[in-house]
Amino acid sequence: MRLTVVCLVLVLNWPFALCAQDVQNLDFLEKCTDSSVNQWLSTAFKKRFPSYFDYDQCPPAFQHAQTDGSSQGLDLELARPLLYSDHLLDLWLNADCDKFIHIRALADLYFPLFDKKLNALGMHRDYKYLAVVLSGLDASYVKGSRSGLWHLEYVVARKYKLQITDQIDERNAADISTDAALTHLLFLEKMYPQEPAKVILAFMGSVSLVEDYVASAKSEGKSFVDVLSAKDRARLEAFYTTSRLFESLETKNALFDYIAMLNEYENQVFTSTVSFKAMEQLLPSTSGELHGLNPVYVGNEIPGMYRDVPFIVNTASAKWITAHGDSLYNWTEKQHEADLARRNKDVQRMEHGVPAPGTYDEIHYTVRQGDVLGVIAEKFGVGVSEIRSWNGLKGDMIYAGQDLVIYGKKATDKEPVVEQRTENKPPERKPSAPKSEEYSEYTVKSGDSLWLIARKFPGVSAENIMDWNNCDENIRPGQILKIYK
Repeated sequence: MRLTVVCLVLVLNWPFALCAQDVQNLDFLEKCTDSSVNQWLSTAFKKRFPSYFDYDQCPPAFQHAQTDGSSQGLDLELARPLLYSDHLLDLWLNADCDKFIHIRALADLYFPLFDKKLNALGMHRDYKYLAVVLSGLDASYVKGSRSGLWHLEYVVARKYKLQITDQIDERNAADISTDAALTHLLFLEKMYPQEPAKVILAFMGSVSLVEDYVASAKSEGKSFVDVLSAKDRARLEAFYTTSRLFESLETKNALFDYIAMLNEYENQVFTSTVSFKAMEQLLPSTSGELHGLNPVYVGNEIPGMYRDVPFIVNTASAKWITAHGDSLYNWTEKQHEADLARRNKDVQRMEHGVPAPGTYDEIHYTVRQGDVLGVIAEKFGVGVSEIRSWNGLKGDMIYAGQDLVIYGKKATDKEPVVEQRTENKPPERKPSAPKSEEYSEYTVKSGDSLWLIARKFPGVSAENIMDWNNCDENIRPGQILKIYK
């Protein structure tokens, strides 16, 4: 199934949502935009379509027009925008043009959906700017009891039948949350006909807030906007300025590019509950992508029977689920930890050159006085470098009483291997007889070991020298040893 616009998920913060009440100058505008473009979808879009941001001149052309707040748009009863001006907007755009281009691209994606629904209800199209001012077109924006693109209150959302649980928050769904928001705006328009300033402020705040201002205006003999607090007047001015920005700036339209990018994702239906952690561990997708595409799913699990808002994954993940769905449904935290521990053990095994399980016998050998790695390696048919790797040794130095782990060849039923845990004896072997009666004599020097001496005579081992001289590893300087040819 291919993704359509109504299923899209957007994540981006808009500065006015937090800063409108205190905006006084360019400095403050710049501070308000510091973290406005670091969301998953915006980042993914810029990575996929970098040319959209390659303007020869940035900011894009600003069409200066009347700024009395009443031309063409909703009449907010503002004589003039006290906190903003075209000049200030020009300065801000020169400083933060890239941030505006990001949110402009998001608007290209969302506004067709908003305009279609507003037109169907016969409502003014400027109401769409509420989503910009309140959430910055961030579908997962949460503050207090409000959430989603339209920053709906919990009580308002439930009034219009949106589902909100520990796992699901439909305020974060673009399509159905827009239906709820516009239905609420329509209700407010009927309460305050031809008074958009009251409608907008009631939507941003509450009906009781507007009623308090209406009472104050009546008692003081002033207009509605003249009795507003600085904070609430700034809300209206933020709405006005946002409409000025979007109506007056010319940019390329990103809608079809967004659709092209999101066509690489598919709707996924789960037959039973699946945890986010399972998907993060098993699917070829990142945690940021999964959560960024699916802000409706706010818990740790995706309910299997929930169908109202589809879960979205990339095509590679969709193919994996089709082929390995049982692994996803059966995944448990305990099993994952066990698998992780096993993988870590395998990594450590390979790093130390330990053979695969089932192909060796693990032998513990306690070093004796006079032992050297070469002699021990010959006893067990392994290499000196292997003993070093298995035991984390940096050189050849060992000491009496040291415990060494040796991985010998797996014994068969005919050739049992005895683990050297409590005894220091190597496996039984037959003494070697000289091949001839000719021999030479070697006088032991200080620092000599049987293994070093054996290396001086090709074809001779330390065990040969011990057999021929009826001795053990303990040799002393001046001792004479027979070396048969």
